[in-house]
Amino acid sequence: MGLIRWLRVTQRAMERAMLRVCLRDQIRNEEIHRRTRVTDIAQRVSKLKRQCAGPKVLEWQPRIGKRSVGQPPTRWTDDIKRVADKRCTQAEFGTPYKRPMSSCGRLSIEMMMMMT
Repeated sequence: MGLIRWLRVTQRAMERAMLRVCLRDQIRNEEIHRRTRVTDIAQRVSKLKRQCAGPKVLEWQPRIGKRSVGQPPTRWTDDIKRVADKRCTQAEFGTPYKRPMSSCGRLSIEMMMMMT
């Protein structure tokens, strides 16, 4: 089970404990979330990850030596780039969103991706 899914499951269990509701009561997660008014952990983690991306782009260092054999491991920038592409696509098609990613930050990520 992925980390985000595990955090969501744990958060829902804590929300149920806050309301003193058990699984047998069969109350939907949306209803529990509405009653507790707790911020969704997955959205919070995603937001913090995007905020952390700016300084990390400036810390890039080139690889020394040859890379290992096999498929390259997933980099932290892969997830950021995927989220940034999705947000830019939403902006192009008029889907409402809060704050768009600045173009200078997006260019920095793309430039870093070209260097690797």
